Amino acid sequence: MWNLVARMNSAQDIEFQWITLCFFVTSITAMVAPLDTKDFSPWFGAINQANADVLFLAFAGTDSLRLMTQLHSFGMTKKYKLAGIDCFLLQQDLPAIAEPMEGFVQLAHYSAYNPDKNMQAFNAKFKKKFGVDANIMAGAYDAVLFWAAAVEKVKSFDADKVAEAQEGMCVDDTHIGRQCIRKEDHQVVMDMHLYQVKGGKNLPIAVVAGKDTIGEPMVGKDPVEGFTWEIKKKN
Repeated sequence: MWNLVARMNSAQDIEFQWITLCFFVTSITAMVAPLDTKDFSPWFGAINQANADVLFLAFAGTDSLRLMTQLHSFGMTKKYKLAGIDCFLLQQDLPAIAEPMEGFVQLAHYSAYNPDKNMQAFNAKFKKKFGVDANIMAGAYDAVLFWAAAVEKVKSFDADKVAEAQEGMCVDDTHIGRQCIRKEDHQVVMDMHLYQVKGGKNLPIAVVAGKDTIGEPMVGKDPVEGFTWEIKKKN
């Protein structure tokens, strides 16, 4: 297993960008293309020349659909292990592109196909009301739960009081179970799940504890100090 620490390039002007990361034993190659690229094939030669083991894809929406379709037509979904961000494609998109996405791995906090009791309880209520499975936007409901818990705690709608009450607060009945807001920087700490696409479904293959994913508070610190592209093998 390889540890990767990487930072996505920021958008320039109004052009959002994506990065394809090629994982090596000792290095990474990053490639950038603009939003709404119709033809990704000009980058495929460089990817093949990089001799990568894994392609990490940071993209979303119809761009993801086009990219996966083209990678598959060039035989690259079979050649490389594929991984990407949680919103690369939502569950409702996967059945239509199941074959190209087969084996794709991503870290996320929700899947309607996760047997976790909290996710199944949330999905049952969501599907009863809206007629479809929920997706990773389930996290938006948790913000309301935290707000409501804080209002109840301070018995007030005063914004400053409610905000202060949320510092260090934990809520247990969210879509992923217990979540806490870290007081130092207001980051939400929760367990994350590693998923792999199989037969058009995002199925869980591992759980990563929240304390192991959150990192240390970075308030007042340089978040990229000591940054390196070097990958070190995990002992």
